[in-house]
Amino acid sequence: MIVTDQHRWDTVGAHGSPMDLTPNIDQLAAEGLRFDNAVTPQPVCGSSQSVIHTGRYATETGVWRHSLPLADGERTLAHYFAENGYETGFVGSWHLAGTFDEPVPTSHRGGYEDFWIGADVPEFMTQPTEGMLFDENGEPVTFDKYRADAFADFAIDAIETLSEPFFLMVGFLEPHDQNDQQTFVAPEGYAERYRNNPYVPPDLRDRPGNWFNELPDYYGAVERIDECIGRLTDTLARTGVRDETIVAFTSDHGCHFRSRPGEYKRTCHDASVHVPAVL
Repeated sequence: MIVTDQHRWDTVGAHGSPMDLTPNIDQLAAEGLRFDNAVTPQPVCGSSQSVIHTGRYATETGVWRHSLPLADGERTLAHYFAENGYETGFVGSWHLAGTFDEPVPTSHRGGYEDFWIGADVPEFMTQPTEGMLFDENGEPVTFDKYRADAFADFAIDAIETLSEPFFLMVGFLEPHDQNDQQTFVAPEGYAERYRNNPYVPPDLRDRPGNWFNELPDYYGAVERIDECIGRLTDTLARTGVRDETIVAFTSDHGCHFRSRPGEYKRTCHDASVHVPAVL
């Protein structure tokens, strides 16, 4: 299962985007099911992640706002898969331990026991081109490349390490804005493709905010995430398990670029709650 962060549904070609940013996600949709009206019940990172992992509302999981740990006793997808003979692994952005920039202890990993490279709040641990996560022993795992590429590298390691059958959750941070910069950062050379006359979604037109300047980097980050997803599906094929693997893709929430009311999300506007979803 692949979960991106702050990813607008209308950047995905299968959902009608005219920009051709997501050929790999589009291919998954062509081979499976596309959910055009998927919504998150809680458009903020941690709360939405708790919903995705448990299938329960954030008012039930204990994570009704940011920075709260998953309630004791909550059962996640990892628990159910493990009980049915699957190895379980996690890579990336967790948001469910309340440990911030400290390693997530085993007791707070939601049952992901066989592979772990992640951080509770990677926004605090990483920059777009460098940073640090933690392995299953709580030891630092550093990287010095575009963050989505590094997370994809870790996910490929997980695919190659876990024994069949396995359930792997990959939590990308992109295309989320870089918190300490309050803007989006695409890989080098990607934003330039969209500087001149970028496609502007209807809900942003004539709205306040810095969205026009942010869209090129946002689109570049979306494009790179799609390339990373292609690397993951290629790895499944290379390791001989693609045809027997179910791939799910979604995002924790959308984005309206501080146009309502000065926030990127956290509202009930469609651009905030409407998410891409493919199975």
